[in-house]
Amino acid sequence: MLVKDIIFEREDKTLALANQIISMLKKTPSVDNPISQFKDDPNKVHSSARSRFRSWATRQGLSYVNANVMQRGGAGTTRIAFYSFVGMMQKECGIAVTGILDVSSMKAFVKNANKFSDSYMTSRVEQAIAGSSLKVPRGCIDVVKAIENPDSNWSSTYATYHDRNGKLDFGIGPGQVEPKTYSETGGKFNFGNFNHTTSIDMLTNIMLEAIILKMKYADRLAKKAGKETTTLEDFARAWNYKNFGKAKGVYGDGTPMRPEMVTKAPPARPAELEPKVDKTSIDKAVKKAIEPEPKQEPGYFNKLKKGLGSMMRNYLDSDR
Repeated sequence: MLVKDIIFEREDKTLALANQIISMLKKTPSVDNPISQFKDDPNKVHSSARSRFRSWATRQGLSYVNANVMQRGGAGTTRIAFYSFVGMMQKECGIAVTGILDVSSMKAFVKNANKFSDSYMTSRVEQAIAGSSLKVPRGCIDVVKAIENPDSNWSSTYATYHDRNGKLDFGIGPGQVEPKTYSETGGKFNFGNFNHTTSIDMLTNIMLEAIILKMKYADRLAKKAGKETTTLEDFARAWNYKNFGKAKGVYGDGTPMRPEMVTKAPPARPAELEPKVDKTSIDKAVKKAIEPEPKQEPGYFNKLKKGLGSMMRNYLDSDR
């Protein structure tokens, strides 16, 4: 079988799976909140549809759906992780963000199947980084990427979670930022706001806010160690003191956390471009400027003025 035939066969099977999911969802009750889709599920039809949906998303290119959704704690946790993932993809596809996997959502997902891939997630995070008003060293971003993601993509992006109960104790989004850590940044992101936790732009932004915070921690580590320059390794340790070694390939040996500005001296001016100067004339001008003026003898007009002055005084004195 030719490669193109294998590809077409796989696409046909993936499309058939999508149609099967849509057919199953048509048999499930209509619900108005995401938790109800798990509870109001006679004959477990919706449960089967959800399982097939995870398989469909994995086939499209989201390699870590099961890890990001089904391995986030207990049964209640995985349910919230699932509808949070659905909500994120609804937002990316431009439809109502409900977190409910229903017929209309699945049809929209099929039309936007290209967005169900790790490469798409990576491009979205990079787009969000570029568009953010927060600017941090690229090295710090790459350290976080290496520590918090399972491969070279931003694959943890869709490991999100709606903290509806205020008990979230693990990280979410591309940087896997935890509420406890984020609280130190003074930022405005709300882990209990479904619109926040389903937004790739906002999840990326809280990562950048956390990086700025951890850069300060890294500076303290460097200072404590007596270093003049904070390194990316210091930052990696500040970010995650247990798993910082995952970023060894990024921080290397002594790489500065903040890229240093190297200032080069301007090249010497060529001799032929130097202006021709008469140094003798300069010396005479300087000597004249610093020496006192010579005392001059009184001239003819000065003597005449003095004589006339004496005559007038004598004349006035004779009238007294």
